[in-house]
Amino acid sequence: STNVNVTTTIRVDSGVIEGSTITQYYDPLMAKLITHATTPATASSATPSTSTSTSTTTARTNAIDEMLTALDRFVITGVQHNLRFLHSVLRHPKFFVGRTPTNFIALHYSEKQGGG
Repeated sequence: STNVNVTTTIRVDSGVIEGSTITQYYDPLMAKLITHATTPATASSATPSTSTSTSTTTARTNAIDEMLTALDRFVITGVQHNLRFLHSVLRHPKFFVGRTPTNFIALHYSEKQGGG
């Protein structure tokens, strides 16, 4: 179950509801949490490259903050989950600034933590 308030910046997609039976053949993606943030208005004196970079960074920061808040409200019982790992990824300095190659998990996390 979740206590996540769905808003214009937070969405939860799930086919699982409280009381659902999930067998050993379940799809490990039981719920998908999506967050986004709108870019704030930028000062008219800013150059386009500065404006875009600052707006993108602010939007990314806001979306990550929304995701962390939403993850804190998830309650999952009865099956293993990766909420703590997701928190760790979202707080990783390289993820935070968008330096996430396709092998990000393998590079920065051991297999025990959820990496390659």
